[in-house]
Amino acid sequence: MADGYELYGGMPPHQPRDTSIEAAHAIQAQAGRLQRLVLDHLIERGERGATDYEMEQALEMAHQTVSARRRELVQKNLVMDSGMRRRTAKSKARVWVIAPEGYGGDNEEPGTSGVKTAPATPSPAVIKKALVDIRVMMGLAREHGFEFQHIDESKALGRWLRELAGG
Repeated sequence: MADGYELYGGMPPHQPRDTSIEAAHAIQAQAGRLQRLVLDHLIERGERGATDYEMEQALEMAHQTVSARRRELVQKNLVMDSGMRRRTAKSKARVWVIAPEGYGGDNEEPGTSGVKTAPATPSPAVIKKALVDIRVMMGLAREHGFEFQHIDESKALGRWLRELAGG
């Protein structure tokens, strides 16, 4: 199945409840088009990215629609958590961005009860580019007043990436 719903019996993600199954059937014909709208919006936003709430407002879509389509794009390694958090009208939220080419992902797989899958180790060139991109993104975020969570973990990740890249 080319739609990416192999883990869900060929349907968009759903719970084993009659209402969830009915909703999955109802959205199935539109899911690809809606994913494309979310993806195009994030491409347009560039490094600024967008929260689910911002996408809901810009695309005039329901929260459940935006978050489900964005999650599918994360599972396809097309979209990733930028590490930035931004205040919305409701709370502080993750900022989603387009994943760089070669991104291996660190995405929760359905049915694994929160266990993260290990991403494939990228090449040293991809890692070096990612380090540069991370530094640029963090600098831009700080200039715009964004707050980072878990700074110690971010530094440890940077050290590990430099080791993988051989320098």
